[in-house]
Parts: sequence; structure tokens; C-alpha cells
Amino acid sequence: MKRLPDLFYKKTNLFIAILFTVAMVGYASLVLGGKSECFSQQLNEGQKVLGLKLGYTNEYAVSFFNSLDSEGLICYKNLILIWDNIFPILYGIMYILWISLIYRNIDFKYSNFRFLNIFPLFHILMDWTENFAELNLVNQFTVNNSISLVSVKFSSYVSLIKWSSSFITYGILIPGLAMIISKKLKNKYRLS
Repeated sequence: MKRLPDLFYKKTNLFIAILFTVAMVGYASLVLGGKSECFSQQLNEGQKVLGLKLGYTNEYAVSFFNSLDSEGLICYKNLILIWDNIFPILYGIMYILWISLIYRNIDFKYSNFRFLNIFPLFHILMDWTENFAELNLVNQFTVNNSISLVSVKFSSYVSLIKWSSSFITYGILIPGLAMIISKKLKNKYRLS
């Protein structure tokens, strides 16, 4: 398992990190934005897709599904099933690349911290689990015109875990950037 983090530390460069960042932003705006147009006009003001919520209630989920007609439900299902399963790969690799780039020259006191760069793999896994849970909700609603409270709670908890892992990823990135900036400023003032 140690080989995967080391591979990213050794092979990552600024160009690849920027390339994946551009790809992720482009995919989010052009593909996900474009593929959601077929149902987004049906949403009530202030309503977001379930995957963009930091957890949600049964009432919110039912209200969300009630706002979509049958074509909107099919469109939402296709978004989750196809397009939203590609997105975690893009942002996950982007995060792995940036963390690897930022931390590759850091001498870790504890060797297990070298695994920080692959933490976004957990984020990817949680996003896919969330998509699976949301598909279950869509299917339940399509068949029964209702959804199970247990399924909503599971989906909501997975969403919370996914978003928490996103915050942890930023909690890994930001201190690393701060260390790099601090080091550069110290070197600049030392040379002056």
C-alpha cells in the first residue's frame, strides 16, 4: 500500500495538477451543469440536488422528488448513474495530485502521515456510496411514489460523511500551503 502514496509523491508535477484542476472545473461546469438542465428548472427556489446538501431530512427528500416530473426523475437518475460517478474520479485525483505536490518534500515525523496524499480516495468512495444511496431513493420514489425513512437517513448520513471528508481534504491542503508560503517568506527575508 505504501507504493501508491509514494508513486504520487514521485510522479506529480505542477503541470499535471493544474491540468486535472482545469479538467475538474470544466467537467463540473460544462458536463454536470449541462446534464442537470433537464431537471433543474423544475426545482423550487432554493432547492438543491441531494448530493449538494450537507445532510437532509425525509421531508426535504420527498419535496425534492415531488418537484420533479417523470422526465425530470429520469434525467436526475441518469445524472447520478453516469455523469456524477465520473466527477469524483476527477476531483479525487486532482486533490491527490495537489496534496502530493505540496507535501512531497515534507519530512514526516511519523511515516503514516505520508498516506495523507491518498485520503481523497476515501472521499471518492463516499461520493460513489452517496450516488448509490440516491439511486435507491430515486428508484423507490419512481415505483412507490414514496421513500423509506431508513433509506433517506442512510443517504443523508453518507452525504454528511462525504462532505466531512471534503472538509478534511481542505484541512490537509491549507496547512500544507501555509507551510510552503511561510517557508518561502522566511527564505526571502533571510536573503534580504
